[in-house]
Amino acid sequence: MRHNLPTLFRRTLSAVLLTGLVTAGAATAQNVDVTLLPATDADLVPRQLVAANLPMRAADVPRESVVFSWPIAADTVLDARPAPFVQESREYLIEVDATREGNVPLYAPAVGEWLVRISPLGADEASQGLDLRNLTLITPDGRALADGAGMAQMFDAGALAAADLPFPRGTAAFRVDASLGGGTYQLAGLPPGRFLVNVVAPESPRVLRLNAVRADHHVGDVLTAEVRLVDGDAGVLAGRVDGYVTSPTGDVLPATFARDEDGVYRARVTIDGSAEASAAGGRAGLWQVHARMDARVAGATVVRHAHVGFAVTAPTAALDGTLALAPTETKGALALRFGVRAAVEGRYEVRGVLYGTDAQGAMRPAAVAHGAVWLNAGAGAVDLVFDPKSLTHAGLGAPYEVRDLRLQDQTRMGLLHRQARGVRIQPSER
Repeated sequence: MRHNLPTLFRRTLSAVLLTGLVTAGAATAQNVDVTLLPATDADLVPRQLVAANLPMRAADVPRESVVFSWPIAADTVLDARPAPFVQESREYLIEVDATREGNVPLYAPAVGEWLVRISPLGADEASQGLDLRNLTLITPDGRALADGAGMAQMFDAGALAAADLPFPRGTAAFRVDASLGGGTYQLAGLPPGRFLVNVVAPESPRVLRLNAVRADHHVGDVLTAEVRLVDGDAGVLAGRVDGYVTSPTGDVLPATFARDEDGVYRARVTIDGSAEASAAGGRAGLWQVHARMDARVAGATVVRHAHVGFAVTAPTAALDGTLALAPTETKGALALRFGVRAAVEGRYEVRGVLYGTDAQGAMRPAAVAHGAVWLNAGAGAVDLVFDPKSLTHAGLGAPYEVRDLRLQDQTRMGLLHRQARGVRIQPSER
């Protein structure tokens, strides 16, 4: 392999300068510039801090400081800003009170078989079980199919329980014969009581896609949720979307979806609550956004439900914007000291991925480092240390970057800061 000698010399010199970071001090700082890059709107950054209480088992959290790193292959594929999970749904739910309501509408797909699952919502109904042969399926043209007619397969509560499937006690299900065709059916004959009816069309091309724009949020942030109903290759469909957001403690927040110019329905919900609930960590944990969409396609009704989770953290600390080289006992290591402002005591961790520049000028991953320390409320610091081998790993040289920079609250298990591009490290031009 032929190299451009001046370029290779500069890279070697840069590596020598960087691997000379043996101790902190004026001489080291004159050789290298370290710059904390500004966060973007797509990054997760605390806007205000919350003094959340310590969890009950905080006494078990280690108090000693820990730093460690390890090299990774330069061809490792990493994503410092991963795309959010998109939930796809070909099903919907109806909650029915058969004591007061009449027949249950079932919206069948135009193609393929479809499955109906019925779960009792009360202890009495669950204990009685449900005899599917007592139900009548009424077709779109008014034919009444009784005693199991039209049901290609039936699964009573005993069969589902024996299969150890994660359904509520007393759940029964049946699969409808695909030859009956699509349209709006009616289900008659449910006994008095409350039931959850789930209709699944596994072969339908009409898929509801729901996602939160970000997977991680802080208390007080605005959640943006997106919904689109896709009809195969025909594109995005219009309809009506209803939704809500639920917290780990059972709080329900309304979500109003409106269609944007790109055809996607979006809702924006503030994840807020009382100061007392936030301080107690009651707003932190796994939340869910739920959406139901109704649409008319070729004269038929299409209904879909979906829900997707997202994490909410009480922002107990933040990077304060200061960054410096730190002293280290390991010869040739690169140590970065991040200033941290904590609203409450706890064990805080900084982690990041070191990228270096290859001979073609491309940035490639070299190493991962983590550092954690117990901090009291107020100003503090956490060190991130990359070992000497990481700095020249796989022939990579300066400039370097620390990407996927994160600050985490280990005591409360929350992500406080995540930045795709965090630090720039290069030989000083002074």
